[in-house]
Amino acid sequence: MEPPNKMDTKRRQSLAINAAFKQVIGAVLEPIGYVKIKSRYPYYVRVVDGEIIQVITIKHEEALDNGYKAFNIYGGVASVYRMQIDLKSPPLSNKAWMFSCFCPKEHRHHDFECDFSYPEHDDNALLHMMEIACLVMKQNILPTLNAVCTLEKVVSYYSKSYGFLLTLTEPLDFQNANTQDVDNEGLLLIKTKCFDDGSKQLKETFSNLRTKIRDGVSDMSIDKYERLYQSAEKRRIEQFEIRMRILNNDDLYCTVLNELERRKKANQRYLQELGLTI
Repeated sequence: MEPPNKMDTKRRQSLAINAAFKQVIGAVLEPIGYVKIKSRYPYYVRVVDGEIIQVITIKHEEALDNGYKAFNIYGGVASVYRMQIDLKSPPLSNKAWMFSCFCPKEHRHHDFECDFSYPEHDDNALLHMMEIACLVMKQNILPTLNAVCTLEKVVSYYSKSYGFLLTLTEPLDFQNANTQDVDNEGLLLIKTKCFDDGSKQLKETFSNLRTKIRDGVSDMSIDKYERLYQSAEKRRIEQFEIRMRILNNDDLYCTVLNELERRKKANQRYLQELGLTI
Protein backbone atom coordinates (compact mmCIF):
# COMPACT_ATOMS: atom_id res chain seq x y z
CA MET A 1 0.00 0.00 0.00
CA GLU A 2 1.46 3.38 -1.02
CA PRO A 3 1.86 5.99 1.72
CA PRO A 4 -0.27 9.13 1.33
CA ASN A 5 1.46 11.99 -0.41
CA LYS A 6 2.15 15.26 1.42
CA MET A 7 -0.88 17.01 -0.08
CA ASP A 8 -3.22 14.26 1.16
CA THR A 9 -1.62 14.37 4.62
CA LYS A 10 -2.03 18.14 4.89
CA ARG A 11 -5.64 17.94 3.76
CA ARG A 12 -6.37 15.19 6.29
CA GLN A 13 -4.72 17.16 9.11
CA SER A 14 -6.61 20.34 8.26
CA LEU A 15 -9.88 18.47 8.45
CA ALA A 16 -8.82 16.84 11.73
CA ILE A 17 -8.57 20.22 13.44
CA ASN A 18 -12.13 21.15 12.51
CA ALA A 19 -13.35 17.66 13.38
CA ALA A 20 -11.68 17.87 16.79
CA PHE A 21 -13.26 21.30 17.32
CA LYS A 22 -16.70 19.88 16.58
CA GLN A 23 -16.10 16.76 18.66
CA VAL A 24 -14.83 18.52 21.78
CA ILE A 25 -16.07 22.12 21.67
CA GLY A 26 -19.29 21.34 19.83
CA ALA A 27 -20.23 18.77 22.46
CA VAL A 28 -20.18 21.55 25.06
CA LEU A 29 -21.82 24.28 22.98
CA GLU A 30 -24.72 22.43 21.34
CA PRO A 31 -26.52 21.51 24.61
CA ILE A 32 -26.56 25.19 25.64
CA GLY A 33 -28.14 26.45 22.43
CA TYR A 34 -25.26 27.00 20.03
CA VAL A 35 -25.73 25.84 16.44
CA LYS A 36 -23.02 24.93 13.94
CA ILE A 37 -24.04 27.12 11.02
CA LYS A 38 -24.07 26.35 7.31
CA SER A 39 -20.66 27.73 6.43
CA ARG A 40 -17.40 26.30 5.18
CA TYR A 41 -15.87 27.78 8.33
CA PRO A 42 -16.49 26.35 11.83
CA TYR A 43 -18.73 28.89 13.55
CA TYR A 44 -21.01 28.02 16.44
CA VAL A 45 -23.71 30.65 16.98
CA ARG A 46 -26.36 31.25 19.61
CA VAL A 47 -29.15 33.75 18.93
CA VAL A 48 -30.51 35.84 21.82
CA ASP A 49 -33.95 37.44 21.41
CA GLY A 50 -33.54 37.57 17.64
CA GLU A 51 -31.23 40.58 17.96
CA ILE A 52 -27.91 39.38 19.39
CA ILE A 53 -25.57 36.64 18.24
CA GLN A 54 -22.94 35.04 20.44
CA VAL A 55 -20.25 33.41 18.30
CA ILE A 56 -17.49 30.90 19.01
CA THR A 57 -15.04 29.68 16.40
CA ILE A 58 -11.56 28.23 15.90
CA LYS A 59 -8.73 29.86 13.99
CA HIS A 60 -5.58 28.19 12.70
CA GLU A 61 -2.51 30.03 14.01
CA GLU A 62 1.17 30.06 13.14
CA ALA A 63 3.13 27.56 15.24
CA LEU A 64 6.55 28.68 16.45
CA ASP A 65 8.32 25.41 15.65
CA ASN A 66 8.53 23.30 12.52
CA GLY A 67 6.56 20.08 12.88
CA TYR A 68 3.91 21.73 15.05
CA LYS A 69 0.42 23.05 14.38
CA ALA A 70 -1.37 25.73 16.39
CA PHE A 71 -4.90 27.02 16.87
CA ASN A 72 -6.93 29.25 19.13
CA ILE A 73 -10.56 29.59 20.14
CA TYR A 74 -12.27 32.93 19.55
CA GLY A 75 -15.51 34.35 20.88
CA GLY A 76 -17.49 37.47 20.10
CA VAL A 77 -20.84 39.23 20.23
CA ALA A 78 -22.64 41.07 17.44
CA SER A 79 -26.09 42.53 16.87
CA VAL A 80 -28.40 42.46 13.87
CA TYR A 81 -28.19 46.27 13.88
CA ARG A 82 -24.69 46.45 12.41
CA MET A 83 -24.49 47.02 8.68
CA GLN A 84 -23.54 43.43 7.89
CA ILE A 85 -22.95 40.09 9.58
CA ASP A 86 -20.55 37.88 7.64
CA LEU A 87 -20.05 34.33 8.87
CA LYS A 88 -19.24 32.87 5.46
CA SER A 89 -15.78 34.44 5.61
CA PRO A 90 -12.88 33.01 7.64
CA PRO A 91 -12.53 33.92 11.33
CA LEU A 92 -9.65 36.24 10.46
CA SER A 93 -12.16 38.52 8.72
CA ASN A 94 -14.12 38.85 11.98
CA LYS A 95 -11.15 39.15 14.32
CA ALA A 96 -11.76 42.89 14.96
CA TRP A 97 -14.77 42.10 17.18
CA MET A 98 -13.63 38.79 18.66
CA PHE A 99 -11.26 37.81 21.46
CA SER A 100 -9.21 34.66 22.03
CA CYS A 101 -8.22 32.28 24.80
CA PHE A 102 -4.74 32.06 26.29
CA CYS A 103 -3.17 28.65 26.62
CA PRO A 104 -2.23 27.98 30.27
CA LYS A 105 1.54 28.22 30.81
CA GLU A 106 1.82 24.62 31.98
CA HIS A 107 0.49 23.43 28.60
CA ARG A 108 2.55 25.71 26.35
CA HIS A 109 5.28 24.43 24.08
CA HIS A 110 7.01 27.79 24.67
CA ASP A 111 6.52 30.06 27.69
CA PHE A 112 5.73 33.03 25.46
CA GLU A 113 3.39 31.16 23.10
CA CYS A 114 -0.25 32.01 23.83
CA ASP A 115 -1.86 29.70 21.27
CA PHE A 116 -2.56 25.97 21.61
CA SER A 117 0.11 23.98 19.77
CA TYR A 118 0.66 20.27 19.24
CA PRO A 119 2.91 17.97 17.16
CA GLU A 120 1.78 17.75 13.55
CA HIS A 121 -0.09 14.54 12.59
CA ASP A 122 -0.55 13.56 16.27
CA ASP A 123 -4.32 13.23 16.65
CA ASN A 124 -4.10 12.32 20.33
CA ALA A 125 -2.08 15.46 21.05
CA LEU A 126 -4.57 17.50 19.03
CA LEU A 127 -7.53 16.16 21.02
CA HIS A 128 -5.68 16.74 24.29
CA MET A 129 -4.98 20.39 23.43
CA MET A 130 -8.57 20.82 22.27
CA GLU A 131 -9.73 19.59 25.67
CA ILE A 132 -7.45 22.14 27.34
CA ALA A 133 -8.79 24.86 25.04
CA CYS A 134 -12.33 23.79 25.91
CA LEU A 135 -11.66 24.21 29.63
CA VAL A 136 -10.22 27.68 29.06
CA MET A 137 -13.18 28.56 26.82
CA LYS A 138 -15.61 27.55 29.58
CA GLN A 139 -13.69 29.66 32.09
CA ASN A 140 -13.12 32.78 29.98
CA ILE A 141 -15.18 33.02 26.80
CA LEU A 142 -18.54 31.54 27.81
CA PRO A 143 -19.05 33.68 30.95
CA THR A 144 -18.28 36.82 28.96
CA LEU A 145 -20.70 35.94 26.18
CA ASN A 146 -23.38 34.78 28.61
CA ALA A 147 -23.34 38.18 30.29
CA VAL A 148 -23.98 40.08 27.04
CA CYS A 149 -27.66 39.21 26.73
CA THR A 150 -29.40 42.55 26.12
CA LEU A 151 -28.76 45.39 23.69
CA GLU A 152 -27.83 47.65 26.60
CA LYS A 153 -25.21 45.12 27.66
CA VAL A 154 -23.92 44.91 24.09
CA VAL A 155 -23.35 48.68 24.24
CA SER A 156 -21.56 48.36 27.59
CA TYR A 157 -19.44 45.45 26.32
CA TYR A 158 -18.35 47.34 23.20
CA SER A 159 -17.68 50.58 25.07
CA LYS A 160 -15.24 48.77 27.37
CA SER A 161 -13.51 46.55 24.82
CA TYR A 162 -14.21 47.74 21.28
CA GLY A 163 -14.92 51.46 21.54
CA PHE A 164 -13.67 52.04 17.98
CA LEU A 165 -16.62 49.91 16.79
CA LEU A 166 -19.15 52.03 18.67
CA THR A 167 -18.89 55.09 16.46
CA LEU A 168 -21.41 57.56 15.02
CA THR A 169 -20.60 59.64 11.94
CA GLU A 170 -22.04 62.75 10.33
CA PRO A 171 -23.69 63.30 7.97
CA LEU A 172 -25.87 60.18 8.14
CA ASP A 173 -25.18 58.49 4.80
CA PHE A 174 -26.59 54.98 4.91
CA GLN A 175 -26.76 54.68 1.12
CA ASN A 176 -22.99 54.86 0.71
CA ALA A 177 -21.57 51.61 2.08
CA ASN A 178 -18.03 52.96 1.68
CA THR A 179 -18.62 55.41 4.54
CA GLN A 180 -19.72 52.67 6.95
CA ASP A 181 -17.69 50.10 8.84
CA VAL A 182 -19.69 46.88 8.45
CA ASP A 183 -18.71 45.80 11.99
CA ASN A 184 -19.63 49.13 13.59
CA GLU A 185 -22.32 48.87 16.31
CA GLY A 186 -22.60 52.63 16.80
CA LEU A 187 -26.31 52.86 15.96
CA LEU A 188 -27.05 50.78 19.06
CA LEU A 189 -26.40 53.97 21.01
CA ILE A 190 -29.48 55.39 19.31
CA LYS A 191 -31.51 52.19 19.46
CA THR A 192 -31.01 51.94 23.23
CA LYS A 193 -31.31 55.72 23.76
CA CYS A 194 -27.99 55.76 25.58
CA PHE A 195 -27.43 59.09 27.40
CA ASP A 196 -24.22 58.02 29.14
CA ASP A 197 -21.54 60.49 28.02
CA GLY A 198 -18.74 57.95 28.54
CA SER A 199 -16.71 60.14 30.88
CA LYS A 200 -16.72 57.64 33.76
CA GLN A 201 -15.57 54.78 31.53
CA LEU A 202 -12.81 56.91 29.99
CA LYS A 203 -11.48 58.03 33.37
CA GLU A 204 -11.47 54.45 34.62
CA THR A 205 -9.62 53.21 31.53
CA PHE A 206 -6.91 55.87 31.77
CA SER A 207 -6.63 55.53 35.55
CA ASN A 208 -5.83 51.84 35.04
CA LEU A 209 -3.30 52.72 32.34
CA ARG A 210 -1.61 55.30 34.58
CA THR A 211 -1.33 52.68 37.32
CA LYS A 212 0.38 50.32 34.88
CA ILE A 213 2.83 53.08 33.91
CA ARG A 214 3.55 53.87 37.57
CA ASP A 215 4.10 50.18 38.39
CA GLY A 216 6.34 49.61 35.37
CA VAL A 217 3.90 47.23 33.69
CA SER A 218 3.64 49.65 30.76
CA ASP A 219 6.64 51.47 29.27
CA MET A 220 4.46 54.29 27.88
CA SER A 221 5.83 57.75 28.65
CA ILE A 222 3.75 60.28 30.60
CA ASP A 223 3.86 62.64 27.61
CA LYS A 224 2.40 59.98 25.34
CA TYR A 225 -0.18 59.12 28.00
CA GLU A 226 -1.30 62.75 28.19
CA ARG A 227 -1.55 63.05 24.40
CA LEU A 228 -3.53 59.83 24.20
CA TYR A 229 -5.87 60.96 26.96
CA GLN A 230 -6.51 64.35 25.34
CA SER A 231 -7.24 62.68 22.00
CA ALA A 232 -9.63 60.18 23.61
CA GLU A 233 -11.38 62.95 25.57
CA LYS A 234 -11.85 65.01 22.41
CA ARG A 235 -13.32 62.01 20.60
CA ARG A 236 -15.62 61.24 23.54
CA ILE A 237 -17.06 64.76 23.49
CA GLU A 238 -17.49 64.76 19.70
CA GLN A 239 -19.24 61.38 19.74
CA PHE A 240 -21.58 62.39 22.55
CA GLU A 241 -22.51 65.61 20.73
CA ILE A 242 -23.37 63.67 17.55
CA ARG A 243 -25.49 61.25 19.57
CA MET A 244 -27.39 64.06 21.26
CA ARG A 245 -28.06 65.78 17.92
CA ILE A 246 -29.64 62.59 16.61
CA LEU A 247 -31.64 61.81 19.74
CA ASN A 248 -32.95 65.37 19.98
CA ASN A 249 -33.91 65.73 16.32
CA ASP A 250 -37.08 63.89 15.32
CA ASP A 251 -36.15 63.67 11.64
CA LEU A 252 -32.65 62.32 12.28
CA TYR A 253 -33.97 59.93 14.92
CA CYS A 254 -36.61 58.51 12.54
CA THR A 255 -33.99 58.15 9.80
CA VAL A 256 -31.82 56.07 12.11
CA LEU A 257 -34.75 53.92 13.30
CA ASN A 258 -35.69 53.15 9.68
CA GLU A 259 -32.11 52.15 8.92
CA LEU A 260 -31.98 49.98 12.03
CA GLU A 261 -35.15 48.15 10.95
CA ARG A 262 -33.74 47.61 7.45
CA ARG A 263 -30.51 46.15 8.87
CA LYS A 264 -32.41 43.95 11.30
CA LYS A 265 -34.51 42.38 8.57
CA ALA A 266 -31.55 41.85 6.24
CA ASN A 267 -29.31 40.34 8.91
CA GLN A 268 -32.08 38.12 10.29
CA ARG A 269 -32.73 36.72 6.80
CA TYR A 270 -29.01 36.05 6.47
CA LEU A 271 -28.88 34.22 9.81
CA GLN A 272 -31.86 32.10 8.81
CA GLU A 273 -30.02 31.11 5.61
CA LEU A 274 -27.20 29.87 7.84
CA GLY A 275 -29.63 27.51 9.57
CA LEU A 276 -30.41 29.59 12.64
CA THR A 277 -33.85 30.05 14.15
CA ILE A 278 -34.81 33.66 14.79
